Amino acid sequence: MALVLADRIKETSTTTGTSTYVLLGAAAGFEAFSTIGNGNTTYYCCTDGVDFEVGIGTYNLTGTTLARTAILQSSNSDSVVVWGSGSRTLFCTQPAEKAVFLDASGNMPITNNATIGGTLDVTGSIEGASTLAMTGLITANAKIDLNGTELILDADADTSITADTDDQIDIRVAGADQITIKDGAISPVTDSDIDLGTTSLRYKDAFIDTITTTGNVTVGGDLTITGDDLTMATNTAGLLLIADGTNFNPTAVGDLQSISTVASGDVFLAVDASGGGLKQITRSAVVAGLATSSAISNLSEDDTPQLGGNLDMNGSDIVTTSNATLDLAPNGTGTVVVRGNSNSGAIVFNCESNSHGQTVQAQPHSASATNTMLLPEGANSTLVSLVSADTLTNKTLTTPTLTGTSVVASLDISGDIDVDGTTNLDVVDIDGAVNMATTALVTGVLTTTAATVFNGGFASNADSTMGTDKKIIFRDAAIHISSTADGDLSIAADDEIDLTSTLIDINGNVEISGTSTLTGNVTLGAQLIMPDVTSTKILVADGTSYQEVSVSGDITIANTGAVTIAATSVEGSMLNNNAISGQTALTSGLALDDELFVSDGGTLKRMDVSVLTAVTDDNATALAIALG
Repeated sequence: MALVLADRIKETSTTTGTSTYVLLGAAAGFEAFSTIGNGNTTYYCCTDGVDFEVGIGTYNLTGTTLARTAILQSSNSDSVVVWGSGSRTLFCTQPAEKAVFLDASGNMPITNNATIGGTLDVTGSIEGASTLAMTGLITANAKIDLNGTELILDADADTSITADTDDQIDIRVAGADQITIKDGAISPVTDSDIDLGTTSLRYKDAFIDTITTTGNVTVGGDLTITGDDLTMATNTAGLLLIADGTNFNPTAVGDLQSISTVASGDVFLAVDASGGGLKQITRSAVVAGLATSSAISNLSEDDTPQLGGNLDMNGSDIVTTSNATLDLAPNGTGTVVVRGNSNSGAIVFNCESNSHGQTVQAQPHSASATNTMLLPEGANSTLVSLVSADTLTNKTLTTPTLTGTSVVASLDISGDIDVDGTTNLDVVDIDGAVNMATTALVTGVLTTTAATVFNGGFASNADSTMGTDKKIIFRDAAIHISSTADGDLSIAADDEIDLTSTLIDINGNVEISGTSTLTGNVTLGAQLIMPDVTSTKILVADGTSYQEVSVSGDITIANTGAVTIAATSVEGSMLNNNAISGQTALTSGLALDDELFVSDGGTLKRMDVSVLTAVTDDNATALAIALG
């Protein structure tokens, strides 16, 4: 079925309702819809001069009908028109919404898909947001700007090229992104996913500056290296490349299998000094060469002998003759090392009969000891040990540690003392520092001229006196107790001094220069003295603290506590409504000298009852006269 357009096609129909149009034949001077072809579609218009219907109709030769396949425009709100009785005209038309035309700028806008079956010859540019499907050839005399949209290459639309990322081309094959092309790099999207060639289709030559691969490289032909080096992951000096039947591996000579016995047919590798490079030589040839007149028959004939391996004494000794000295002479700063094995390295000094021996041995590995021990200088002497009983005369001990009981008639110490145990001393005079790890008990006088540190306890059976301006320091120099002046005691801390007791009794004045915070009650047995004690001031809270405030206005207060309100300052608004009714009622016994509170022309005054009775009596007399 195809969409067919034809000119001068017109017929009439009397179809009613929404049924398929039954065609009644071509109008005079026009052709019938049969020109469209059986089963094809065409654009049509049906009208009776009042209503109209524009749509896509399908022509059917049987019955010569035109089916109303799709309605594009109509007088029935673009829906199928329900025709009444009467005749109407049907003809082929070109709907405006299906037309391709040049706009006012001379461009051809295409808002939907465009299918071109022939050759598209473009001399300008093509711009569009929809799909351009081509089954023929595209010839462009100018660039084709896809503007980042996808260029589909195959029939099922899963292989394409796109450049929707700036300066990047993405190639998609079989629905998956495969290759990305950027400035200076062509790379696969997924690591280890794309092969360069196949086992049957190979590239001819590759000219590449550097190849870096994380996998294996298989070379089917010869591998020619035009440079000087073959660099491998392991390039340890002295290793040889030796094949193991599968690969060549860097191998140390010492890692090769050893030969327990040498046969005459075994061969060595040797460099031919006369030329020819590396060659093989049999054991028999080596032995024959050593047997010549130029070969060495005794070790003493070699004035620079060197060992090629360990020297096995095989139960024998290295000896000298004629009382000669056996010298071990390391070069430069070299040393003679006695190595350890299952035990630490040791040297045994035997007696002259070789029946007794004394061993000098290194500390075990667990001690992690690496140090130098110097022998004493001076005249001949004997070393002192941990277990020998020896007498030391005129010796200076620097930072000594004494364990057990020491009896010393006179001990002069000019440096520090570090005592780990309990020390019982009668009189001690120390010029250096003292560091006590445990309790020091001094029954006499302890005098030090330097710092004394007690890591344990300090017990004294008598008074302890600190030197002038000296301190008892806790933790660091900022926390101490000291007397900076005669009669003063200073307790200093850089954070907090915590006094924990049920009662702290201070017999004297307390001066606090900072802020004091009390979480309990304050009970004063005497007066409260504030910074400003001006007479008649009162304490008033401002929401944060109590401040000394002067009383001002119509009220004054004396330092005795008496409050006075100015004579002219009491107003009626200051009195409660029950100022009179709230008082005790006088129900009888009103005397002439009782007083009343009255307003005399706006001025408050007191008045005796006698004044009121005089007025009422005069008014009563006048009233009686007036009444006759």
